[in-house]
Amino acid sequence: MNQKPRLIVFDLDGTLIDTMGSFADTAGQLIREHYGWTFEAGRKGYLETSGIPFFQQLEVLFPRDERNGRVAELFEKMKIENFLAERVSTKTLETLHALRDLEIRTAISSNNFHDLVKEFVHRENVPVDLALGFKPDFAKGIQHFDHLRRYFNIPFKEMVFVGDSLSDARKAKQVGIRFVAKLGTFTEADFRQNVNTVFFPVIWEIYELLDLLEELWTL
Repeated sequence: MNQKPRLIVFDLDGTLIDTMGSFADTAGQLIREHYGWTFEAGRKGYLETSGIPFFQQLEVLFPRDERNGRVAELFEKMKIENFLAERVSTKTLETLHALRDLEIRTAISSNNFHDLVKEFVHRENVPVDLALGFKPDFAKGIQHFDHLRRYFNIPFKEMVFVGDSLSDARKAKQVGIRFVAKLGTFTEADFRQNVNTVFFPVIWEIYELLDLLEELWTL
């Protein structure tokens, strides 16, 4: 039996806040304009490669294409406007407060830029113990997870990672962290078919985590 979770780590975009739809629309528009794909194909390509920074997504979709740098710059500029307009729902904030009351530590691990994540968390007064964003050589995945392990002195087996992408699930599996799939960006069938791992629970809303805590203790 695993130990009960002492730290729950949350992805940000598409997990704590519902940004993935607008981000996918922006990506679809830019890919159509600059690479000639249809809007629908570009949007799908963005979602299928989500979970890594956009400039890396473009390298997956269009390897070594000289347009990638400029398109990535345009995307980040447009994304910031959408990101800074987002709000954290009242129920999500209440859930984070409830986890704190239960003495479970919480953190954010995002591939949005680190300064933007910090600004957003401060502005929205998001009650997490630590918020991490993307910096050179410091990204969501093993680099963030290892930093969290050392910062909180909590082993991977006592952590849970909540994310909305297939990439999130694979990152958790890579280091042996228990995973909870937030549905919306992908379906439960998408996770089951694409992530070869042991059973993991799924949720539609963050507040459902509170009903899963006992189950997470025994996964």
